Amino acid sequence: MIQKEQVKKVEKEEQKATSLKVVETPKTTEKIKNEENLISSKMNAKEEIRNIFSNSTEEKLLKLEHLTVLSQKFRALKGMRDDLTKFILSSDGSKEKIELSNSSGFKFIVSNTQTIEKVLELIESELNLFISKADKEIQEFSI
Repeated sequence: MIQKEQVKKVEKEEQKATSLKVVETPKTTEKIKNEENLISSKMNAKEEIRNIFSNSTEEKLLKLEHLTVLSQKFRALKGMRDDLTKFILSSDGSKEKIELSNSSGFKFIVSNTQTIEKVLELIESELNLFISKADKEIQEFSI
């Protein structure tokens, strides 16, 4: 009798084991998604490294030329800002003037100090904007 009871117990435990369901908790699914994202990002990084090393010599030289052009643009803009700063520092407010001319030979001259200050502020802010854009282009450039 004892053996029959033991056999029934084992059969019940087997039934319980086969009837158990796997329930995915949110943490489990999050972990799986995070692992999938990590694997995906690693694969993307590997692909990017392959692309970098698989670029032909011509492609690399072309990208180098583009970077050279971007760096020249950045340096030119920085030079303009330096010149503007020197102009602003050296001005005494009495002898400055701004002269505009067109291809037809017409000229427009402004010597009002307040107007010149406003124009210089506008030029300086726009120049700083161009410099920041050029800097961002260089930072995001990849060879």
